[in-house]
Amino acid sequence: MKELFREASNLKKDQALATLSQLKSDLSKRKDLYCKMRSVMKPKSKLDLLFDVKDRQESIKKTIECLGYEVAGIKYKCKHGYYESEDGSFEFPFFFEVAIVNTTNLRRNLLYIEGINSSPQHYYQCLQGPPDTFIWQARNKKKSSSSILEMLERYGYSYDNEKCKKPRCIVIVNLISPRVEYKSYGKSDIHLEPFAHTIAETVYKTCSCGSRDNSDNKPLTAEALLTSLLNERLDNIQENPNLKYTDRWTQSTVFYRLRPNLIAAGINVSRRYITSQIRKVCEEKLSYKREELGIIAADRAQFYFRGEWRDVGLDELPQLKHMGTDLLIIEKEGVAEVLAPFADKKGIALLNTRGFLTEYATILSELAKKNGCNVAILTDFDASGLLLAKKVRNIYRVGIDFSTLHYFGLTPTEVQEAYKPDNNHMKPLKDIAFNSEEEDEENYALTDYLKFVKSKRIEIDSVLAKVGNPRFWDFIIYNLNKKFPRRDYNRSVKVPEYVILPELEDLAEKVNHKVSEILATERQQIVDELSHVQGFIDTPEQKEEIKARLQSKISSHKDMQPIITRIRSLIEESRL
Repeated sequence: MKELFREASNLKKDQALATLSQLKSDLSKRKDLYCKMRSVMKPKSKLDLLFDVKDRQESIKKTIECLGYEVAGIKYKCKHGYYESEDGSFEFPFFFEVAIVNTTNLRRNLLYIEGINSSPQHYYQCLQGPPDTFIWQARNKKKSSSSILEMLERYGYSYDNEKCKKPRCIVIVNLISPRVEYKSYGKSDIHLEPFAHTIAETVYKTCSCGSRDNSDNKPLTAEALLTSLLNERLDNIQENPNLKYTDRWTQSTVFYRLRPNLIAAGINVSRRYITSQIRKVCEEKLSYKREELGIIAADRAQFYFRGEWRDVGLDELPQLKHMGTDLLIIEKEGVAEVLAPFADKKGIALLNTRGFLTEYATILSELAKKNGCNVAILTDFDASGLLLAKKVRNIYRVGIDFSTLHYFGLTPTEVQEAYKPDNNHMKPLKDIAFNSEEEDEENYALTDYLKFVKSKRIEIDSVLAKVGNPRFWDFIIYNLNKKFPRRDYNRSVKVPEYVILPELEDLAEKVNHKVSEILATERQQIVDELSHVQGFIDTPEQKEEIKARLQSKISSHKDMQPIITRIRSLIEESRL
């Protein structure tokens, strides 16, 4: 018996055992043996893990390194528990672990390995099932997936280049259980019900946690709380992408949503600090752009083209990048207003940064350049203006500087003023001047500029006041033409697909005048109806109803029916 039953080996020598024939024939002996073996089994409290979590994490790290991968970081979580059948007839322990290893030299986006009882499955996935197999709670919202791989993809771990936000990762999952039930003779499909909840929750916590170790006792920080909030926002966006448009956040929205958590944690930081960290957390912690989470910058640059000013936001970028033969970025808001009429004549677009370069303004300048636009920047001759120009990579700076004064025949004393520059501007400028390997003309002159702007500056407005708007615009055109001899005027001049003949214009004008007379009474009646509406109406739907109502009035009018008939006959006769 001791050779057949593992539990029997724990019985004492003096405890009587029965033979197989006795067990087959005597029920009382079977019950007695069962009770003896059951009594010597270890209690649940002694079935805990036999290894330390940190030791296990270190073991996985060393194994990965032995395979030739350089480990940059590792996130590890594990969970062990018991499964009890619904009728309570049996229960058994199980253990699940997941490790996400960041590497520096994995030559693919993801290496995913599943294991059952520490036996890696390379050719198929055992831990998958119907769509709602794995269900977990993410920020008070229930989520589900059919497999661990699908779940990982939702958090940026994927083989697909477009879906992968966290490349060069090795993900290892391992289920250990004495009772794994296969659904068929093959080993590609198992019953997951006992383990599904634990697997889902453990994988979710590993994917969403910002820390790279398994400690749960570290004090909360503002950055950790911000990361958690933005993770929750990312979950919601992935669940419903329309939230990027229907529930937009500003950077201040982020702060005020985070504020109760900061207060509860006893953390006292300013709104300015939190808003300054949003972009960093989005890109470095979550591997997403700020706008991909539906968070817009509160400060908007202004874009001018053909007599119209537009805000520069995420939605406007696809359209604005195709406007203007040249794009002149201007630091000062008033200067952009002054130069706008001159820009119209040449088909040039103006971008007013309002004193600082916003994220969208930077993106727009890069997109415009890639789409054939000549991009230049005009800033004051001071530390902030020079630094602003350097922040836009490979963009031509028009002025203001010593060459500008030479062009107009001015001396510095005529337009300069004393000032004390901000060290936050001067220090980066010095680093650029003395550490840059570039040898362009602008960078060469920067060392001379620094001597001047450490105590003096020349503003665009000061030069404008001396030379006047027309002469200053000629200076801009001279420099743009010298730097960019050729330009694509399809960006500014639209060649029409068709033109309206004068005879057709005359006909349309007379018909429209007649229609206006016919609709005058009906139109006034609609205006009166709209002025006293109870509650709310769907305005797009209402517009369509009004249009159909007016068209019906026209088509049924006795004076219009002969005209409509003649027009239809002309279309048919001309085979239009």
